[in-house]
Amino acid sequence: MKNRAFLAIFITIAVISTAACSSIPPEELEKKYATGNSKFIEVDGMRVHYRDEGSGPVVIMIHGIVSSLHTWDAWADEMKGKFRVIRFDVPGFGLTGPANFKYKPGFFVRFLHGFVKKMELKKFSLIGNSLGGFISWKYAAYHPDQVEKLVLLDPVGYPQKTPWIIGMMALPVIGNIATVITPRFIVEMNVKEVYGDPSRIKPEAMDRYYELIMREGNRTALRDIFIELEEQAGDPTIDDEIPDIKVPTMVIWGDKDIWTPYAYIENWKKDLPSAKYVVYKGVGHVPMEEIPEQSVKDAEAFLLGN
Repeated sequence: MKNRAFLAIFITIAVISTAACSSIPPEELEKKYATGNSKFIEVDGMRVHYRDEGSGPVVIMIHGIVSSLHTWDAWADEMKGKFRVIRFDVPGFGLTGPANFKYKPGFFVRFLHGFVKKMELKKFSLIGNSLGGFISWKYAAYHPDQVEKLVLLDPVGYPQKTPWIIGMMALPVIGNIATVITPRFIVEMNVKEVYGDPSRIKPEAMDRYYELIMREGNRTALRDIFIELEEQAGDPTIDDEIPDIKVPTMVIWGDKDIWTPYAYIENWKKDLPSAKYVVYKGVGHVPMEEIPEQSVKDAEAFLLGN
């Protein structure tokens, strides 16, 4: 608690001493990040940024907090020769921007259901990281008839203490300040935290994280999402459906993850003993970015049944 108080004071001083950071218009960001196979589709009144590449069995990739569909770039490039790879910016993040609903856990599952209906998808596998992992396993628990396989990377799934930045932005004063003043060093500090080895971060990835946070409306959405996550983090029922997952599942974890700590893999092993488990030493919260070649190879082998 003392550490959080200290950090709160530190960040407050830092942001007050920093000039207000202007939001970036969506159309400006789309010129840079809605490239190649990017498309937009309306789902429940939201303009959703997505990509649909390749052919074969359908896989849907869902990113985590403060991220975007670009986190899967290396995986998509590798997998689109064998699969139809679909990925999107989750509402509140990336080029999709803010949602028009409250960011309750059920909202994300309903959104995914609306997305797959709009895309006319009947059967598919889900691949999710962090919050995307949470959305994926929740969806599989509710719609097992649609999901063929699950690949979960460092998934949210059990009551836990939230990362310090979530606790900070959930505070009324700091959260409100952060919607208008966002020092880049704070973003860089948090990106470094999700890597086991920060030297693996590419400069263009760091630029992307910061610039997409600065999309108009995303900082307010991020505050609202962090407030909701802080409230839900201690919910003792959050993991109730995990033992009910029936689809073949692979759980991947980096043993240096401090956002969804590696220790939680033991909960998964207890509640879902039928799953396949893979652990990467020295890797953090985003294995698909940090070690894409190894992690996609393992995921492909599982999805193809090798």
